[in-house]
Amino acid sequence: MLRTSSSRRNAASWRTAKALRSSGQLLYPSVGVLTTTTVRGTWVAAANRAVWTPPGFEHHHRAYGETEVRVLAVSDPSLPAQPTVFAVSPLLREALLVLTGERSLRPERRDRLRAVVVDELVSGPDEAMYLPEPADDRCEPSPIGCTPIPRLPRRWRNGAGRSGPAKGR
Repeated sequence: MLRTSSSRRNAASWRTAKALRSSGQLLYPSVGVLTTTTVRGTWVAAANRAVWTPPGFEHHHRAYGETEVRVLAVSDPSLPAQPTVFAVSPLLREALLVLTGERSLRPERRDRLRAVVVDELVSGPDEAMYLPEPADDRCEPSPIGCTPIPRLPRRWRNGAGRSGPAKGR
């Protein structure tokens, strides 16, 4: 079940504080690039991917450059028990945009779109761009607390990371 939704757009890079949620979160960067980091590693998503963070994982998010993130709180036992990156099909993209948009929806329409989102996530392939946290003792964290910024593929930089109709917006 999808319970809450929101959208956030910023022209500059940003980072959230660490959070621990009682429901899962599905984050879709409809514009730009987003990373989600937990103690297990970092997951990277551009506009053709969505990041799933299940309940009970302490995490934070970071956006690079102009980024618009669509967020849905999700509770469904069929979703993975660990963070995952999913491919966003055109159908999933449109359902996410409508559910997180400002338009008011009738409850029955919202429920049908919710079912589409979960079905697309469960039946589609996961498309992880995952950077695991080092487990070797020789890879201790920096004493100044710096986290390296992942080098992103060239197609995700310089205004890339836009999908479908969003390219022209």
